[in-house]
Amino acid sequence: MGNIFGKKKVSKVTNHDKAVLQVKNQRDKLRQYQLRIEKKLQGERVLAKQLITDGKKERAKLLLRKKRFQEQLLEKTDGQLENLERMIHDLEFSQVELQVLDGLKVGNEA
Repeated sequence: MGNIFGKKKVSKVTNHDKAVLQVKNQRDKLRQYQLRIEKKLQGERVLAKQLITDGKKERAKLLLRKKRFQEQLLEKTDGQLENLERMIHDLEFSQVELQVLDGLKVGNEA
């Protein structure tokens, strides 16, 4: 009988799809980076407390400075994540706008 229902359409990956995927991959990498920093921060807090109880205040101060730097990195990555989320939204919305415009063109031609 052959293909009763016809062939399946092969979806084409457009440049737009590739761009959205790239931005989403970058977003995921940033989230993983944030998790690594947060784990380091937790470990260093515990270590700093231990150093203070052991009387090694200079080492504890060094760790606290390092902790402050890593917290600043977390703030920067938060800003970058926000920008990436905005880019993803803008890219996806532009695709919706194009579909609406195409629909309007078809409607005007009919």
